[in-house]
Amino acid sequence: MMLLCIMAALLSAQCSAVPGPVSVHRGHMTTLPCWLNPPQSAEDLEVYWYRTNQSDSPVMHYRERKFASTSQNGLYVDRVSFGSKDAVSGGLSSGDVSPKLLNVSLEDAGDYNCYVSSDRDHDHAVVTLVVIGECGEKWRKQKLPG
Repeated sequence: MMLLCIMAALLSAQCSAVPGPVSVHRGHMTTLPCWLNPPQSAEDLEVYWYRTNQSDSPVMHYRERKFASTSQNGLYVDRVSFGSKDAVSGGLSSGDVSPKLLNVSLEDAGDYNCYVSSDRDHDHAVVTLVVIGECGEKWRKQKLPG
C-alpha cells in the first residue's frame, strides 16, 4: 500500500490523446493532439515524438527547452513544430505537447507515439494519422477501404 502511494505521488500527469484517428488531406497541415492531464507545464520536460518501430529516428525531440534536431528523421525537417490541440490549449506552458505537421504526404500515415518524461517519471500516448488522397482514398500504413 505504501509503495502505491509513493508511485502515485511521482506520477504528476498522464499523456492523453484523441481516442480515434486524426484525418487530413494530403498536402495540408494537421495537428497530432497530445496533452498532459491534469494540465501542467511541459516546458522543462522531455517530449519525444516518433513513428512506431522508428524510435531511434524521431519526428520531433524537445528537451532542455529546445529542439534536439541532430537525430531528427530527415522526412520531418522543417515540417514539424509545436502546435495547439485547440484554440484555448495554452501550448507547452499548459501541457499541450501536440506537434503541427506541415505538407502531409501519404507516407506520413500511421501511428505516432508521444512520449513525455521528467527525471522522475514518463508516460506516452499514441495518435493514428489517416491521410486522405486526391480521390478520397484513406491511407494508414496501407490503404483503407472506402
